Amino acid sequence: MSRMERYYDGRQRLEHIGWIAPEELLRQFQTVVNVPRVAVDEPVRRQQLKAFQRSGSAQADSALREAWEANNLDGQAPLCHKDARIFGRTFVTVGSNWDDPAHPLIQVENPREFSVIVDGRRRRISAALRLWRDEVEHVRRATLYQGDRTLWLVNGGDGWQVEDIDDHRLGAVPVVMFLNKARAGRWRGTSEMTDVLGLTDGIARLVTNMMVGAESHSLTDKWA
Repeated sequence: MSRMERYYDGRQRLEHIGWIAPEELLRQFQTVVNVPRVAVDEPVRRQQLKAFQRSGSAQADSALREAWEANNLDGQAPLCHKDARIFGRTFVTVGSNWDDPAHPLIQVENPREFSVIVDGRRRRISAALRLWRDEVEHVRRATLYQGDRTLWLVNGGDGWQVEDIDDHRLGAVPVVMFLNKARAGRWRGTSEMTDVLGLTDGIARLVTNMMVGAESHSLTDKWA
């Protein structure tokens, strides 16, 4: 995943440029044409939600729209679709909202922090775990999503301790997985950038070589 993130941010390093010169010199001229970011951002930018409809109804559902707006999903949904196109998959979680009991708490999660167990026969998630490090309190934290409850855990060095529990009793794990370019029996998806990584390296290498050549060999003057 870190490789895909580097390409999206335009921070990848060319392994071979084609010039015998000090690396410091080559890095000064290295140019990255960020094709992967265009491949991800343009489709996401064009996605616009119009309305919600429940199965069997032709009318827009105001309750679903209200839950959407209560969770600011106009701003969060593009992050979900963007991460799915970068990493191949991402996750959205649903939980109890103690600050606003009238609406569920819907959150787009970081796919690099998530692991899931998928029941292939039923084609659904049977358990999910979010694991991350709290840089403020310098402890490891985790959220375990199960079919009947969600547990928040903390590990400060003395083993994992349960910090809080949400006994939602939904009968289903409150995690939705978004797969990009999904295929039967595969639960990781494919990054939208996969097809353009080699092209991006080729363009960056060509432009970098042209800049180094123009600066160090004065190609224009020699041609004239």
